[in-house]
Amino acid sequence: MPMQFIRTLTLTLLLFPLAGFAAPRILYTDIVTGPNTGGEGNNGAYLTIFGNGFGASGTVTINGIAAASVKQWTDTKITVQPGSAVTSGAIKVTSGGGDSNTDQTFTVVPGKIFFVSLTGNDSTCVAGDIARPCRNIQNTFNRSDFGPGDHIVVRGGNWSDEYTRYGSFFSVVDKSGTAAAPMVIMGYPTETVTLVRTTQDRGIHSWNTAGHFVIANFHLDARQWGVSIGLTPGTVDVRVVNNEVFNFYEDSGGAAAIDGSGKQYRIFGNHVHDNGGSKLYHGLYFDSRDTTNGGPDDIEIAYNHIHHQTGGRGIQIYGDTGTPIKNVRIHHNLIHDIALDGILFARDTTTGLKAYNNVVYRTAVAALRGPSADIGTSGGCIRFDNPATDAEVYNNTFADCAVDGDVDSAAFRFDSAARVVIRNNIASGGKYYVGTPPANRTISNNLWFGAGTAPSWDTAPVTGDPLFIDVSVKNYRLQTSPLSPAIDRGFALNGAVTDDFDGNVRPQGSAYDIGAFESSGTTLPAPRNVRVIKN
Repeated sequence: MPMQFIRTLTLTLLLFPLAGFAAPRILYTDIVTGPNTGGEGNNGAYLTIFGNGFGASGTVTINGIAAASVKQWTDTKITVQPGSAVTSGAIKVTSGGGDSNTDQTFTVVPGKIFFVSLTGNDSTCVAGDIARPCRNIQNTFNRSDFGPGDHIVVRGGNWSDEYTRYGSFFSVVDKSGTAAAPMVIMGYPTETVTLVRTTQDRGIHSWNTAGHFVIANFHLDARQWGVSIGLTPGTVDVRVVNNEVFNFYEDSGGAAAIDGSGKQYRIFGNHVHDNGGSKLYHGLYFDSRDTTNGGPDDIEIAYNHIHHQTGGRGIQIYGDTGTPIKNVRIHHNLIHDIALDGILFARDTTTGLKAYNNVVYRTAVAALRGPSADIGTSGGCIRFDNPATDAEVYNNTFADCAVDGDVDSAAFRFDSAARVVIRNNIASGGKYYVGTPPANRTISNNLWFGAGTAPSWDTAPVTGDPLFIDVSVKNYRLQTSPLSPAIDRGFALNGAVTDDFDGNVRPQGSAYDIGAFESSGTTLPAPRNVRVIKN
């Protein structure tokens, strides 16, 4: 098996200091429903809350009632068990900074909790008893008494079990959750559950299921093979949260580290890196194979970290069935070091496409391509490539988008589109654009730097050095002394974008800032849960 990627850069991951928040902020959760009894300590499901400014300790309430058990508490992640007193309602975190927002909810539903451990036994395991776990994930899923509302919690370790029917680690197959009571398969939140490929042809797989399930907290080491998290076409209401997929390599057909085609997908907080193959293999890829009930719809891709993608794109939305793909929202993602494009709205994409608060840099990196003979050429930070594409692109930071210097590489790549709205973005370094935006366009208040005069089609351009805090460590926040020209120069989006990449409320000053980061204009906002990458 050939080496699946070429690394020419040495990376140091630095987590920016997280301190001084006015109030904690919840961004998303892994599950939204679950039992409030059973399982460890009879306290119910494990609910992990992701956000910022949680401090070192505090209280989590659900519908105003304190959660019974706290399993972990960091500034950016909290895991609780609700306990029997909790009823359905809003989640709130209270810490030294005050009270959080309450726009995330948890709904109590009946369900059993099955533990699975490398030291368990399928013959003697007991539902709800962490001391008497089952041994095999698939056997537990296949139990006649596992169904809607039930949870499988996999304990830590290196797993290489194979479900021979599909050649997967495990498959969501022949049963479904319900909209009210999804099924959950998750790694134990405070342990590392790594799925290590040995002979598997698939990773986490689904088939013959309507959907309504959650996959969370797994680490999938593909070992230079095409095993991924794959969602079968036509599935509905699927959450893929806080997983890691790496070492994926494939060189025939087309796929991605996480892929699928359906409705009501939530792809949140995943770390997808060092994957690739040919130009047809991507980090995240959602397509039009779901031909039911109007096609793919309501797909949200957010808070993911995608990098060192040696084949294809970071995020690709594409189809070849002629079925429209609509209402795809791509936001708050960190995407960098990509062989071709960072974000691509391609064939079969139609209405309701949005990209906002993303940080995308170092795309079209020729040095990453290979070893496939079909590696592709050119790239950019964002690309539009379908006559029916109707996309809105707000408050992104795009930097070094044309590393290969190819004539077709640029920050914005206009192959074809029906309508675009492009406002409050930064394009720094390299070429600004390739092609021509459609006649139906609204483009203003973008900051252009490093490649000459701003495009004539930006009706209110801003030019000049954006004065990033420290490009050497890829910190693309804005300086306040001297004052960045991006501060308070954005278009008023009137609620279309309400926060920034870090989670800070927009606007902070007299107007929206340009780019993915909002500054107070006088002092730097406290940075929230951002990985800063040093080349």
